[in-house]
Amino acid sequence: MAATLIIGACHEVVLPPLLRGGAATGIEVPDGFADDLVAAVMPGIGPETRRP
Repeated sequence: MAATLIIGACHEVVLPPLLRGGAATGIEVPDGFADDLVAAVMPGIGPETRRP
């Protein structure tokens, strides 16, 4: 499930510019993209945190 989320998020950033055609000018990754992705994924795959 986590891999699907990560792959889907990356495709959302990478594929649209590639599929539009035209000259390759680079891919713009929105500010905070990686941080938001990690924050969404880690609670599901990271170690369980104990609460007192």
